[in-house]
Amino acid sequence: MKMHLYGLHPSIWEVVVVGVTPPKNRIPTAEQAQDYFRNAQAIRVITGYPCAQEFNKVRSIEIAKVIWDTLKEAHKGTNQVRQGKMDLIHGELEHFIMLEEGTVTQIFDRLILLVSDIITLGSTDWDDHKVTKKMIRAFTPRNPTLATIIRRDPSFKRKTPNQLLGEILHQKLVERDVAKSLSMRMNKSLALNASSSTMIESSPKALKSKKEDSNEEGSTDEETAFAIRNYKKFLKKKAFKKNGDDRKRTSQRRCYECKEVGHFIANYQAHVGQQWDSSDEKFNRECMATLAILKPTTPTKLFNNISDNEDDTPFCLMAKGTKVLNTTSSSSISSSISSNVQNELDDEEENIKVKMIKEFGKKGYKEIKKLLEKLEKKKESLNRQEDLLILEKERNLALEKALVEEKAKGEKLAIDLSLANDSHERMSKELTLANESLASLKANHSELQESFSCLTVKFKDLEVNYNALLESSKANSKVNLYSNASSSEGCIRCYKIDVNAYVTNIAKLEESIKESVGVLDRQPA
Repeated sequence: MKMHLYGLHPSIWEVVVVGVTPPKNRIPTAEQAQDYFRNAQAIRVITGYPCAQEFNKVRSIEIAKVIWDTLKEAHKGTNQVRQGKMDLIHGELEHFIMLEEGTVTQIFDRLILLVSDIITLGSTDWDDHKVTKKMIRAFTPRNPTLATIIRRDPSFKRKTPNQLLGEILHQKLVERDVAKSLSMRMNKSLALNASSSTMIESSPKALKSKKEDSNEEGSTDEETAFAIRNYKKFLKKKAFKKNGDDRKRTSQRRCYECKEVGHFIANYQAHVGQQWDSSDEKFNRECMATLAILKPTTPTKLFNNISDNEDDTPFCLMAKGTKVLNTTSSSSISSSISSNVQNELDDEEENIKVKMIKEFGKKGYKEIKKLLEKLEKKKESLNRQEDLLILEKERNLALEKALVEEKAKGEKLAIDLSLANDSHERMSKELTLANESLASLKANHSELQESFSCLTVKFKDLEVNYNALLESSKANSKVNLYSNASSSEGCIRCYKIDVNAYVTNIAKLEESIKESVGVLDRQPA
């Protein structure tokens, strides 16, 4: 409204601010008539914008300044109300943060609206640099790296909020463009792979061979996967029977997090469909076998998606036979069982070797054997890494516990230090007060010493005067004894002196001198 009135004519806004002077004798001068004309223009503009409810507040007022002040007080309130509103908006600005679902433009609009409100109420603290700092502080949790880069810019102190908003939006566009280019590159690579595989499969020879040998290839792939899987199981079975204890198997390693078997700590997740083996010592007792079946979300197929991973093989849980062994006969047949097991293993290994050589040839058999040995080595290294990881995690937990204890000790020491500082401040204040009182006592003591010395001098003077008066009074008394009052008129100087009054005054003077001497004796040296 100010700019609107000032745009019509500068004197109109001046009339609104200063007001008009009523004419004397109801005859206005030319200048007063001009002021009343500007006043009427201002009233017409001001009363043309408010609603009917606001207009009713000022409909009977004929001075633009009074109308302006009335509407201003109605909207902004008194000085006390404006100060309260400023305090509320200042609190909102102090706790201003960026909402999780909000954008950068929305945070800018909210901040500028609050700053405009507090400036309208009369605050002069919020300049462009302060608004910029508040905005970058609210944006920091969304992108700390970008906020740090903007703060380290040498021209950060001269940036306006609009410039800061432009930089942040430009960075957002750059990030979006980079993400779009990366996604296009990935899609392009996937399309190339798909097109190459399609071209290979769509060649005429491939189509013919596919039509002719589709059944043979399917059966060959299934047989190959089945043979490799059996060989892997045989190797594990062989290692198990040689060691005589299956607790060293990878599937029996217990996870550090969930205390379950069959996976490493890095692959900690829900264990639906994992293998369970009841050959542990705690299960070496006769019991009932149970079966847990999870309903699949998709229809299952027999031997679907065959791979070399053992976990992908179909399996079922079956009850084992009795695990109670005859202790009397176990020692006698242990040697025969071990020899039979070794012979069976050798025969089975030879049979599998012959089948593998017949299926893949000697070279293929050697390659498969090397790959399986590498796989076993990888599993052993994973076991060692798992042990190291568990050890490091235990150390980390111990260090965290020690850190918590040290933090507690530090907090306790900080509390003790604060208490000591408080007591030190209190003692220093008491010492200052004691020093001040001591200085005042010293000043009083010096004043008393000076007064005592002055009184001593006065006492000596009075004593001298007293002695002189005493001697003169004795001499006068002797003269009066030998003189005849009837025949002698006396000395011209002392004829009219009252001797009795003089003696009374001397007695009073002696008493006052004694009292002053007593007071001086009672005072400290």
